[in-house]
Amino acid sequence: MRRSRALLFLIVVAGCGPLYREVAPALPPPDPPAPAWTASGESEDHPRASHVTGLGRGACQEAADDSARGEIAKVFEVRVTETTDQNAAYSEVASAAGGTWLRSADVMQAVRTEASRVLTGVEVVARHRGREGFVSLAALSRRKASDELHSRASSLASRAGGLAAEARAARDPLAAARAWYQAALALVRLDVANRDLRVLGVRSPVEASVRSADARAAFVEAVRTGVRFSLDVTGEDAARLKTALQSALTAAGVPVSEGPDARVAVTGSCGMRRNDRPPREWVFVRYDLALTARDARAGSVLAAAGPVSDDASGQTFDQALERAGFVVRSRHVEPFVRSVLDRLFGAGESSKEDR
Repeated sequence: MRRSRALLFLIVVAGCGPLYREVAPALPPPDPPAPAWTASGESEDHPRASHVTGLGRGACQEAADDSARGEIAKVFEVRVTETTDQNAAYSEVASAAGGTWLRSADVMQAVRTEASRVLTGVEVVARHRGREGFVSLAALSRRKASDELHSRASSLASRAGGLAAEARAARDPLAAARAWYQAALALVRLDVANRDLRVLGVRSPVEASVRSADARAAFVEAVRTGVRFSLDVTGEDAARLKTALQSALTAAGVPVSEGPDARVAVTGSCGMRRNDRPPREWVFVRYDLALTARDARAGSVLAAAGPVSDDASGQTFDQALERAGFVVRSRHVEPFVRSVLDRLFGAGESSKEDR
C-alpha cells in the first residue's frame, strides 16, 4: 500500500513538469532619435545664415569632431589655393623682370598662416551617437570671425602703406628693397583675409593705399638696380657650381655683377676625391661643398652652407663626378640662396611681426 502511494505521488509530480520558468532575454533600449541637424548640417542655434557649419561622421567621437572641423576648413582652403596659384602665376609672368622670388616659401607660409587664423573660432556645438557611429556639428560665427578678420585686415593694410612710404623715402637701395618686400608680404596676407571676409559675407574687404602689383614691381626694381651680388667660386668643379649659383640667383630676380659695386659677396668652394671602394670596375667620387655669403659693406655673414658632402659611382670619373656634384648642388645651392635672401630682406622678422 505504501509503495502504491509513493508511486502515485511521483507520477503526479512528473506530470506537473519543471518547477522553473524560462525568462525571455531583455531587449536593448532603442536608439535615441537622430536630431534634425545630423541630416541638415545646421541647428536652430547655429543656422547657416549666421554660421559657417560643418557636419562630420566617424567611428569615434574624436574622428567625428575632426571631420566636422575639416568640412569648415575646406571652405577656406579653396581660397588659400586660389591665392597661392595667383601669386605663382604672377611670378611666372614677371620672371623676365626678376620676380620669381615672390614664389618663395615665405609667401606660401604667409598664405597658410593667414588662412588658418579664421579657423581658430571653430567650435563643435553638437554631438550625437547612433547605431551607425558618431556625428558632430561644428560651427563658426560669421559675425565674430568677420570682426576679428576685419581688424586684422585693417592692421595689414596700414602696415603695407607704412612700409611703402618707408621704401619711397629710403636712400639705401637695400633698405628700400627690404621695405617693398615686406609690404608685398603684408599685401599677400591682406588678400587672404579679404577673401575670407567675402566668404563670411558680413563685413566688406579692406583696401590698402598701395596695390600689391605695385609693391612687387617696386621690389623687383629696387633689387635689380641696387642689390647686386658677386660670385667667387674655386675648386675642381667651380664652373658648374658657379652656373648653379647664378641660375638660382637669376631665378630669384637678383642680378650678379662681376664689378666692385656688389652689395653681397658669395664665395664657394668645391672639391672631389676618389674613393677606391669595391667593386673595382666602378669609380667612386666624393664631392665636398662650402658656401658663404657676406654683406660686402658690413662684412657680416648672411648665410652659410657646408661643408657638406655626398658621393656617387660611375663607370668613368666624369660620370661619377657629375652624379655626386648634381646631388650636392640640387640639395644645397637653392636653399642657401633662399637663406641669403631671407636674411637680406628681413623676411623672418617680417613674418614674426605679422603673426
